[in-house]
Amino acid sequence: MLKTAAFILFFFVVQLKTSAQKIIASIDIEGNAKTKSYIILRELPYHAGQIISADSIPYYNKIAKQQLVNTFLFTDIQLAANEIDSTRLNIKIVVKERWYFFPIPYFRWVDRNFSEWWNT
Repeated sequence: MLKTAAFILFFFVVQLKTSAQKIIASIDIEGNAKTKSYIILRELPYHAGQIISADSIPYYNKIAKQQLVNTFLFTDIQLAANEIDSTRLNIKIVVKERWYFFPIPYFRWVDRNFSEWWNT
């Protein structure tokens, strides 16, 4: 009976250590000149103040990056989770925005036909 109780206690202690919880203290966004911050924040699978498992942070960051790429607003996205202390995280998002307009060359015939233009 004592061995069984010790095994169960050991099992729960190991399980509690592997599923450590982290609180997202803040989410910092850099590089967004035109895009509003709330557009980026609504695409994230987490928000500031949320408690998540430490093991699932890379998984959530991968989902967040995929969702931001799917908006087609950014060319480069970098996510990093920095630990403030043993229970709090700071999420840093660095984005590089796409161009909102693309230059299109405009050609116009000045001469009457192509051969006249080619010879001059």
